[in-house]
Amino acid sequence: MLTYKNPNLRELKSACKELASEIRTLRNEAQTVNGMDRWALQHRANGIGEDFRVLHLAYCLLRGRKISECESETSLIENLPSGKQVADTAMRYFRPRRAGAFLEPEEAEETATEYAEAQAFFHQSIVDEMKAWRKQLTLNSLKRQAVKRAAA
Repeated sequence: MLTYKNPNLRELKSACKELASEIRTLRNEAQTVNGMDRWALQHRANGIGEDFRVLHLAYCLLRGRKISECESETSLIENLPSGKQVADTAMRYFRPRRAGAFLEPEEAEETATEYAEAQAFFHQSIVDEMKAWRKQLTLNSLKRQAVKRAAA
């Protein structure tokens, strides 16, 4: 079993699992009903799916992965969560390290300053990476459109 030294990552992973389970339950339930009830269940599952996507991106980034490793290159730009939203979610679970140990903001003033600097740097790096990914998705979309036009 995989264990994390950062207890906050365990919380984030369990939150992702709970949302995924709820989405599966709603989608399975939607298969058994018709009409407006089905639409309502699908709509609710899609809303929870957006929250799951933000949590999953935050989880990947906190583990040191790139967004390109977590997201499909064919994702729609309109559906991509904002960089600030993902960064704010990640910051709720963020704990920086120094020499293999996690820093606690309540320790010495020096550590608190170091903690705040690490938080600010990590937050900005997430926002920057989300902007770069949005730009990459735009370029991919334009390339696909150009290929379709050339084939027609």
